[in-house]
Amino acid sequence: MRRYLIGVLALLILTLGSLAVFAGVQRNKSCVPSGKSAVAGACNASEPAASPEAPRGAIAGNFDPAMSGVCRFACATKLKYKEADVVPQPGAQQGRLTQCPVSGVVFAVDASRPHVQTAGTDYITCCDGCATKLRQNPGHYLKGIAIVSPSDIETVSFYTVPLVCTAAPRIGCGSRAKPVLLGLETRPSVREAWLNREGTVIAVVWTEAASSQARIASAGAVFSENAMQTTLLSGEEQRRMLVDFQKGKNWLRGADVDRLSLEEADVIVERLLNRINAKSHLSQERAQALKAAFSTAIKEGITKSYSSEINSNPEHVQGRLIRDIESRLLNIGKQYLNETEMNAFKAAVPDWLHPTESDKARGTTG
Repeated sequence: MRRYLIGVLALLILTLGSLAVFAGVQRNKSCVPSGKSAVAGACNASEPAASPEAPRGAIAGNFDPAMSGVCRFACATKLKYKEADVVPQPGAQQGRLTQCPVSGVVFAVDASRPHVQTAGTDYITCCDGCATKLRQNPGHYLKGIAIVSPSDIETVSFYTVPLVCTAAPRIGCGSRAKPVLLGLETRPSVREAWLNREGTVIAVVWTEAASSQARIASAGAVFSENAMQTTLLSGEEQRRMLVDFQKGKNWLRGADVDRLSLEEADVIVERLLNRINAKSHLSQERAQALKAAFSTAIKEGITKSYSSEINSNPEHVQGRLIRDIESRLLNIGKQYLNETEMNAFKAAVPDWLHPTESDKARGTTG
């Protein structure tokens, strides 16, 4: 009986070992690009690829954990890359980096990578195993992905615009952007108009009935009223911007750009207080009182609704706004500051819109 049990146990161990080897072979077979060419990132478990960064590009959805674990070593690019290097799908071209809709790994597109056609759109996967899974269940793997379809591209136009905030260069200028966005939305052919947080691009969502001529006329008229030089994005730049727009983050519509103005005001107030403190230390109580008063004065000024003249005639409109805010700030200073502090404040006010090198060092540049 004892020999019998030992024999059964040995047979069981051999069987399990064989199954493990078979599974390993099958797993490697499932992660070989079409043509099995010896390219960087082809399946070779003995030479694992560097760990890819978090999923990038257009894909942010239902990845297969098993394929992610295998393809991370077998198919992913071994090169370091930046988010901007990853081209969203569909639309990735040979020689560029993209992301597999099944495994989620970032890989280099080449002739060996399998293509899967679904709903008339071409997707590229990192290996045959992922291609099979995508064909079997495209609705699962493509659900949640910011798919850039031809109809999406036809619906939204993107224009580069010079609307970066002077006082806080990391965000857009709400007071200058508002008349542009609101002006666009008065046009019958425009459904929505948005500004990205950085103040570099305006997205125009068109109505279904808007013709090409109507779009050109509508956008051209509003940009002309605001004396604004713009460039219509196309091709890969348009596709990448559309993916970002579809995520719904860091885009502001119409009067919502006042939120950027409020943020700008906070940056300016912090900058002024730091400049005063650099010359004469303020007590915490007075600093808080000044902060509240300065903030109110600036926010009331820059969140008003201005016409297109703020862009077409900046010397007049913006100049008047700046002089009004400066006057209000100086009057507030007189209520809280002594002579030494007031002199420091007067020196700081004329250049309150522009961050100095000292401001940059303190981090008050927005």
